[in-house]
Amino acid sequence: MSYHIQDVLKSVRDTAPESRTTTDDIIAQAGRIRTRRTAATVLSGAAVFAALAITAVTTLDAPSGGGQAAAQPLPQASSAAFPEPQKSALPVRKVDFTTKLAGYRTGAYRVGPVSRITEGYAVLPVYQDNADQDGIRDGEITVYNKGVYDPALFGGTLGDTTLVIGDQYSTKVAGRPALGQDWTFKSPVQADKQWLRAALAWQYADNSWATFLPNYGKKDISRADVVKVAAGLTTAAKRELKVPYTLSYVPEGWQTVAVDQVSATSSPVVSQVWLHHGPVQDSATRIDEVLPDSLKILVMKGDPKDSDIVGKDGVHCYPELPSCTIIDGGYTIDVGGWNNSLSVDEVRKVAEGIKPLDYADQSTWVPANK
Repeated sequence: MSYHIQDVLKSVRDTAPESRTTTDDIIAQAGRIRTRRTAATVLSGAAVFAALAITAVTTLDAPSGGGQAAAQPLPQASSAAFPEPQKSALPVRKVDFTTKLAGYRTGAYRVGPVSRITEGYAVLPVYQDNADQDGIRDGEITVYNKGVYDPALFGGTLGDTTLVIGDQYSTKVAGRPALGQDWTFKSPVQADKQWLRAALAWQYADNSWATFLPNYGKKDISRADVVKVAAGLTTAAKRELKVPYTLSYVPEGWQTVAVDQVSATSSPVVSQVWLHHGPVQDSATRIDEVLPDSLKILVMKGDPKDSDIVGKDGVHCYPELPSCTIIDGGYTIDVGGWNNSLSVDEVRKVAEGIKPLDYADQSTWVPANK
């Protein structure tokens, strides 16, 4: 289920995961968000780690979605948790959400299609056959635009009792420079269970890099397999990621900085969009739930976590929180986020300005910048 800020309030009286979520599942989610961010960029500050834990407690598998550290206590919500609304508009820089990257298959691995585009990179999910992952990604390839990624940033550093990160080594992909690292994921409940999953950064063109970062999973991913997956990177006709609604209101100075589009057969979360106060200054920045000054619009097939509004079509906003949920038949749209820095009234205006299209027919979807 998607993260919803209302869960923070409810966690005061109910912090346990749902019964269908095992300890292994929780730790798996932790690995997804932690390893993806630490290997792509340098993290610092306890506040970021706390935000990751908050996000992950209530997140199931979303496209490019994250996880959590098991049994992390959630802080009580307070007015200090929500920044004061921005008072001055920033210049908008329109982002092109098109790509020529294509999905492909290499041996037991299915890659793509592209599920996320930002100004600086595109993301392709990676699935391993017979991995017993229930449709959850085994990892992600992030293809950075020319000059965006610094390979010196590659390499996880935040290992713990469930993740052992090996030394970095040099290798080649199609004759070009590459860096690898072994990540050993350990079961938190079965001490004798562990899986080695290789991570990789490689130069796919001059001054252009891509990374493969594995998620927690119960099947090995060898160094040789990762090199083969990386070498298969390919292109096709240009494709634009789109959204299942139009927006009649966007706060002044805010813009779309990331778009997710995923088939309903791969995930219940079919669309995610991040609005941001002005452009993201560093195009290599990982765009996720902890991005400051951002507002996420998430569309999923299924019911919201707030049982009070299940089955009640319409816009539901929370007077004390900058967060709204739209119920539309069998679909839920969450508008909010931990770091959105907008007022309650502004978030309500965004939510009320969403005009849904046909969620199930992605051919009817429209460009995010329309």
